[in-house]
Amino acid sequence: MFELSRRNFLRAGAGAGGVAVVGGGWALFRTREQLLEDVLRRALPGVSFDPDGLELFKQDFFRLQFSDLKADIKLRATSILSGLIGVKRVMGIGAFRQKLADIEDLAVTQFLTYSDFFLFDDPREDTITYWGIDPERPCPNPFARFGFD
Repeated sequence: MFELSRRNFLRAGAGAGGVAVVGGGWALFRTREQLLEDVLRRALPGVSFDPDGLELFKQDFFRLQFSDLKADIKLRATSILSGLIGVKRVMGIGAFRQKLADIEDLAVTQFLTYSDFFLFDDPREDTITYWGIDPERPCPNPFARFGFD
């Protein structure tokens, strides 16, 4: 049986403090890229992403959407908070809800438009590859039909 002595109490307190320090440190070094990946995985559950394509997607997304320093700082703060309590809980907080919903909309739209997602009957069965934004392509929309007669 566990005896609650001063020594055991101090050991438990030190262990809990160590866990808090490690968890807090992990959250503080959480990147905006990890937040973006979590948002994308949450929006597309069960989809497997090509690792190289996912890295390219993150680069394209932040280059296009977050070139403003102020917005980038807010995103990093959101990323730290999501590391502590999780993306789902952060999306439930009023101050973050709309911003993360906007990021999710932009991210999913960009990822689906510039990937092979729509080429598969069931995208959960295959690895999805993000191709990147190619300025040479006139229209990346997979639903566009051009009638050249």
